[in-house]
Amino acid sequence: MYRSQLHSTNGDPWGDDEASDDKSDSSLRTDKPSPATETRKDVPIDVPSPVLLASSMVLAIASTGSIFELSGGSPVMGFIPSLALSVVGIPLCLFLFYAAIRKGIVETEEDDKKFQQNNRF
Repeated sequence: MYRSQLHSTNGDPWGDDEASDDKSDSSLRTDKPSPATETRKDVPIDVPSPVLLASSMVLAIASTGSIFELSGGSPVMGFIPSLALSVVGIPLCLFLFYAAIRKGIVETEEDDKKFQQNNRF
């Protein structure tokens, strides 16, 4: 098998020069995380906040409807699907609402930083 000599600095045909590997690795490393990485750490789900909020609202309406159907005695979708939607839907709705608020805060902070950078005197 043939190996390329593109990464070798001292003429080693196999490219096993440890010093050149250390140089290239250290030049590519940065101590500061990228803004995308920082954003992902602060939010539970990396989806735009309006999408999270809309899905939370739809799920809340469906779950509330299922609870009313169950309390009415004869659910249209059947007992098991209505119960599953109610049991899974309410906690998931609350989580999506929380994620929408957290993501909205992060998006607002990012927009404020961009605005402040563009409007310096």
